[in-house]
Amino acid sequence: MTQINDIYYLPIYSASYYWLGGDYKTVRFSEAVDKTQPWIKYTVQYKDSLFTFMTIKNNKIILEPRKTEFVGPGPDELGMPKPHPHEPIVPTISAFKMKI
Repeated sequence: MTQINDIYYLPIYSASYYWLGGDYKTVRFSEAVDKTQPWIKYTVQYKDSLFTFMTIKNNKIILEPRKTEFVGPGPDELGMPKPHPHEPIVPTISAFKMKI
């Protein structure tokens, strides 16, 4: 969670991949998959899709954590520059609780 100007932001992305672009393309599966899905080499895939459950209970917002891993090398291993601290490229959703 990030707080900017007294506003709380909870970035949650339900995703199975993240677009990296041409500078970081790599064949992650097989040449056959790459041939039928030519865009896939420009992405980094999550092994499992990322999602969370949000519960509102007893005047609290609760987000459950979720963790997976990248298929093949992740952004750090590919030498990508670090993204903005509020937009990390990570295969996790952190646990979160906030009183409302």
